[in-house]
Amino acid sequence: MTAIALCLASCSDENDPTPAQEAAKAIEGSYTGLMSMTVSGSAAGESEISVKITAEAEGTVKLSFPAMGDEGSMQLDAFEVSEVAVTASGDGTYTLSKETFSTTSGDISLEGSNLAGTVSNGEARITMDIKPGAMPMAITFTFDTQAEPTPEVSPTSEIAGNYTGIMNMSVMGSSQGNSEMTLTLTEAADGTFTISVPAMGSGAMAMGAFDITGVTASESESGDGTYTLSLENFEAVAGETSLTGSNLTGTVNSESKSLNLTMDIKPGAMPMSITFTFDTETTWASLVAGEYEGTMSMTVSESPAGSRDMTLTLTEAADGTLTISVPAMGNEGGMSVGAFDITGVTASESESGDGTYTLSLENFEAVAGETNITGSSLTGTVNGESLNLTMDIKPGAMPMSITCTFVPKVTE
Repeated sequence: MTAIALCLASCSDENDPTPAQEAAKAIEGSYTGLMSMTVSGSAAGESEISVKITAEAEGTVKLSFPAMGDEGSMQLDAFEVSEVAVTASGDGTYTLSKETFSTTSGDISLEGSNLAGTVSNGEARITMDIKPGAMPMAITFTFDTQAEPTPEVSPTSEIAGNYTGIMNMSVMGSSQGNSEMTLTLTEAADGTFTISVPAMGSGAMAMGAFDITGVTASESESGDGTYTLSLENFEAVAGETSLTGSNLTGTVNSESKSLNLTMDIKPGAMPMSITFTFDTETTWASLVAGEYEGTMSMTVSESPAGSRDMTLTLTEAADGTLTISVPAMGNEGGMSVGAFDITGVTASESESGDGTYTLSLENFEAVAGETNITGSSLTGTVNGESLNLTMDIKPGAMPMSITCTFVPKVTE
């Protein structure tokens, strides 16, 4: 009887699983999650896959990975990693580890390292580094059953945002005024865009804020991130006024924050359309830049000091200000000043609503030939082809200011 008992005890010990074998068996199964691939920290693709864990005889596990990756990202055929160690902790968590391994993916040899992971309550997370073939850098694989796929970003969503520029309204080619404003492009759920236009204009040409929905955006063939906007017909409401719109076209680039747009709109029962033109590259300075003929008169303490017919040239600078180029002025026997440039002049639309622009600069310095000029109190207005301008200047060490007044040339 004693011999039989010893035999049964010995056979029972041989068949009892080891803790490692029990751990391997405990995590057997398929785990579905997201596999992300990165190279040197940069995303290289992701796939929703199922990883199979199979217990091996010695208490290790085999991890079976399906083919993964798609066009435009890293791609690998199915592969397996065997003899992965498993250890169990008291809280029901199982740890996976394998320092290095070699395997194949189709015809490609894989060299792996730093495999580590955890399995707990049916959830798994595994990371490892793999070098496929002769690839010099390793791909870091991260599998996580709790990870969510990266949301797809529509290329057109990049152009959503705010764009500041000048909106011009014209009727039958005649400008009815300009307004500085910010248009907002918002992507809708169907991939189209809503353009939000703020209130603009004044008097009879005042227009309340309105939204244009259903605008389509398509990438241009230029390949520089420019998109074409278009909408053949639309309806909108500005305050209590119904708007009928047509022929909306434009281009937009999110990197340069540039937007130009044109559209025709009929407010209410108005028989003619208003043509709206918006451009982020248009500034008040660009609208008044040009040449203006007139007469520059100089006075000192209200006493005449000479005058000359001349042309002032207004040039837009890169910062949106104006440079006013003043030719030599004065005449023989009177005060004379060499040619000089005035930089940093600001331009803005006046509140008159009649297309007049205001010029201003509190103080400035310039050089006329070899003479330094200190200037102040520059003010002016531009309307159409007419420029009116006044300023005070002190050439060199002259104690008193010369008041310069430019008026448009009178044509009969």
